[in-house]
Amino acid sequence: GWRCNGGGHYLKDEELDQFDIAEEAAEKGRLAARLRQISKCPQNYDWHREGDGWRCDGGSHYVKDEQLARFNAAAEAEGKAQLLVKLRQIGKCPQGLDWHRVGQGWRCNGGAHHVKDEDLAKFNAEEAAGKAKFLTKLRQISRCRPGAEWQREDEGWRCDDGAHYVNDEDLAKFDAALEAEEKVKLSAKLRRIGNCQQGSDWYRDGEGWRCNGGGHYLKDEELDQFDIAEEAAEKGRLAARLRQISKCPQNYDWHREGDGWRCDGGSHYVKDEQLARFNAAAEAEGKAQLLVKLRQIGKCPQGLDWHRVGQGWRCNGGAHHVKDEDLAKFNAEEAAGKAKFLTKLRQISRCRPGAEWQREDEGWRCDDGAHYVNDEDLAKFDAALEAEEKVKLSAKLRRIGNCQQGSDWYRDGEGWRCNG
Repeated sequence: GWRCNGGGHYLKDEELDQFDIAEEAAEKGRLAARLRQISKCPQNYDWHREGDGWRCDGGSHYVKDEQLARFNAAAEAEGKAQLLVKLRQIGKCPQGLDWHRVGQGWRCNGGAHHVKDEDLAKFNAEEAAGKAKFLTKLRQISRCRPGAEWQREDEGWRCDDGAHYVNDEDLAKFDAALEAEEKVKLSAKLRRIGNCQQGSDWYRDGEGWRCNGGGHYLKDEELDQFDIAEEAAEKGRLAARLRQISKCPQNYDWHREGDGWRCDGGSHYVKDEQLARFNAAAEAEGKAQLLVKLRQIGKCPQGLDWHRVGQGWRCNGGAHHVKDEDLAKFNAEEAAGKAKFLTKLRQISRCRPGAEWQREDEGWRCDDGAHYVNDEDLAKFDAALEAEEKVKLSAKLRRIGNCQQGSDWYRDGEGWRCNG
């Protein structure tokens, strides 16, 4: 590997190789994106060298090297112009001067304004998040494919395949509906955190929120803590889904790359369209599981659909109702049962904590593929566990009952009696 002269940092060759592989994949993705943009190729094909240029693997689109060079030069000039706009905006430089590199940042040629690289990176991340959010809105309105590029046309936006168009009026209506939906979600979140059962709306009050009923108040910091916890949980759920789709056996984090997600190990990649299909299937499965639970809790034998009513669910026949608190209790008991079951699988197989398991043939296999527990071994484990629990219970009953005979015990009415 490599060690810095200061002695505090060391990199193995394999880490350097993984970085190079990830960089090469990222550059390949950026090149493909530029070639698609130049050629108006609507598919996410890979590209290969052909003559003095590049051809998409679908065969229909070709870009000469000179076209790519002109595009790169224009993009570089545009990128420099955009960088100057950003630096002036972040550095609050009103003079329109050029900027130059200074240490770990940029300084305007007038000398009075400075922008650190970390501040520029933060600005770029916020800008990218805003752009991604905007593109998501356009796709939602138009039903255009993920990964499409969009550009202004007349009083709206058109995607790069030419088939989808969103005018500013429709975008404004969508934003208004989204704002109303966000307000409803915020009220629901505030009621959940503040344990407010009244269904009231909430309004700003000082440095927090108060429900219209007046009995509940939440500080902004409490809401921020909740959001941070929710974001971490959502990030964990996303990583779990990506690992499940890609069969990635490691607990790596994931980062955006092109039109999808790559694990930090560099070996696994999931396209947005794969994730969308997985989410749709999971949502359908989740809805089916919810219906099963509601029918089970509500003792509804008719197999009807259910709908939201106040703080709970009612079957479409109208005769059965399940409160949210009863559903939450059921879910907690189910989660506890699942956790207990996963613990048994890990104990038998010596698999790592946190692994996901799925049915395979007549048993269960963990997500790294290395561990398998068949139903027979699981039944033996349960029998041994039951025998061990029975021995522990007998010992406890003898100790409490002051029974010196070493007898077994059996149920008798609302208690236990020794065989003696």
